[in-house]
Amino acid sequence: MSRTLFLLIFVFCAAPNFAFEIDHAFIGDISKRGEFWTAKLSPDGERIAVGVRLRKDSGRPQRGVHIFDLRENKIVNSVGFADGSHVDSVLWLNDKRLLFSIRKNSKFSESGYRSSRFVMMNFDGSNRVDDFGSFEGQIDERTIVTSYFDRDARRIKFDLSDIYGSRVRGKLRSKVSKPPFLGQGIFSLSENPKYKDALRYFYGIDSKSRSRLSFYRGFKKGWTDVDLPFKQASSGYGWYPRGVLADGRVLIQGALDGDVMDSLFAVNPDNGDVKRLFSDAESDPTVIYLREGRLIAVETERHYPKLHVIDDEHPAGQILAAIAGAFPNHGIGSVSFSEDHSKVLFSVYSGSEPSKYMLFDVQSGSLREVFVALDHINRELLRPMEALEITARDGLALPAYITFPAGSEKNNPLVIIPHGGPRSRDYWGFNSETQLLARHGFAVLQLNFRGSDGFGLEFMRQGDGEWGRKIQYDIIDAVNWAIAEGYADKDRIAIVGASFGGYSALQSATLAPDLFKAAVGYVGVYDLPMLYKKGDVAGKAGNHLWDQGGKYLLDEMLVSAQIQQEQSPTNRANLLKTPVLFVHGEDDVRAPIDHTYRMMEAMDKYSKPYETLFRDGEGHGFFSEENREDYFLTLLKFLQNHLSNSSQEGLEPL
Repeated sequence: MSRTLFLLIFVFCAAPNFAFEIDHAFIGDISKRGEFWTAKLSPDGERIAVGVRLRKDSGRPQRGVHIFDLRENKIVNSVGFADGSHVDSVLWLNDKRLLFSIRKNSKFSESGYRSSRFVMMNFDGSNRVDDFGSFEGQIDERTIVTSYFDRDARRIKFDLSDIYGSRVRGKLRSKVSKPPFLGQGIFSLSENPKYKDALRYFYGIDSKSRSRLSFYRGFKKGWTDVDLPFKQASSGYGWYPRGVLADGRVLIQGALDGDVMDSLFAVNPDNGDVKRLFSDAESDPTVIYLREGRLIAVETERHYPKLHVIDDEHPAGQILAAIAGAFPNHGIGSVSFSEDHSKVLFSVYSGSEPSKYMLFDVQSGSLREVFVALDHINRELLRPMEALEITARDGLALPAYITFPAGSEKNNPLVIIPHGGPRSRDYWGFNSETQLLARHGFAVLQLNFRGSDGFGLEFMRQGDGEWGRKIQYDIIDAVNWAIAEGYADKDRIAIVGASFGGYSALQSATLAPDLFKAAVGYVGVYDLPMLYKKGDVAGKAGNHLWDQGGKYLLDEMLVSAQIQQEQSPTNRANLLKTPVLFVHGEDDVRAPIDHTYRMMEAMDKYSKPYETLFRDGEGHGFFSEENREDYFLTLLKFLQNHLSNSSQEGLEPL
């Protein structure tokens, strides 16, 4: 029997009666990126740089910036590039001058590429300077640090530039152009330019991908490593700097022996003194607010984002507390203060609110909405996200989020979306895929399984060697919990994941073949030994950051060759009963499409059915709005075709 005929017979025989009306308008809206993408307040509080997307004839939006004058209440300049370049990030260097990092379009990549190019100009467009390099930090009123990768030396090198264009020479340039190891960052004393001596510390990784911190003791003495007592893990996991305090101590996030969660510590490199400044029993710190070298506030998130004001005497601490009080049931997104703290520009968000930007005038007490992100999406169609906690079969508590469709919390078709990583995590907030599914009648479950980051180093390390076992049992346990609670119909369960989540979709479907009625692997990894041979994790795709340490990271997470073979879905294809949709970008360097090809070959061997959606020019996730829309429509049709309909409860007509 030909494969084509087999697939036709499978679809004809297995196609269920479950159906819903596809909301094409909503799919189009949720696939598009909004007109606005960032906003930054100038230090004097007189202007806002607003990131905008301009629609071109080609249909591809181009990112630019409008400069809005608050006194004149009008746009005074617009920044864009005729050569197809995009503004990638925006920074005020002083009251009048800005720096834009640049991204270029590419015929080979829908997302383009960072061009190691930056542009500086005054807010009115005058005194423009184009230069080469990636912005690292500003160390005084006139000097910035930029970096570039020297391919011959296989290391990052640094330059100093005057913000008005000239290169800086001399001893200061020498010390940053010769860092003590492969570096990942330079930390200035504060974001306020008047606090100088920014190059006292250098953070990076050694040849085994272990974190290192060096302290600069002067031009003649050079760099000296700081011996730190914190727990260590591969590739920088375990501890890392979050900034430099006004007294010269470095602010470190990490954990000491006996700690469960990360804390924040002030470390004195001269005498090795370590002082704990902040700790939380439920979550690692997620957002740090530093002003003028002072720790102002910390955000944590086990379930919902939670603000902890550390310095309530500082104006910034008082303003942050006021924002949190004025917007309950919201998280605080980006925040930019005027230098005198008389004004603050901030954004807030929730599960059903992508983001809205507000300007608060402290002196007058006035609050003004500047813009709403994704304002083309009808907020009335968006569903709230609820936090909860699920207990795994071995008693481990797992933070999770659930989103219900309109009309019912009971007996819904359920899609569980395991996140990527696995050393990553899900957060509470707006998610386009979640909202797409909820709009079409699905409950959506997102789980922070063991191995996720953000809940302490030990929680994260419990995923090592357990990619294909305990992590997947957590996912399966979460689905069974939703069924037992009556939220999910046991005959209408699907699993959809990207990257490591794509791995989970296939691996979970081999461990519980009767539980899942459909599985979607989006830019997934399915052959674990291949991670050492292809892709940028092991440095096989020109990613210098992984060249030395990627193997150690993989060794730590995957443990042994035997476990890699046993836990690869490519070696378990015979166990699949679930129809599969593979979605992949043909130019993915993180999880090369060869993973999907290898999984398809394994499934062909056992005549297992699958469908595909591949796109040229896409990488680790679809960037093009057109391709995103294709994916969302394909996903919905696939779920509609393969989920059984033991019940229609909870499905409201659109």
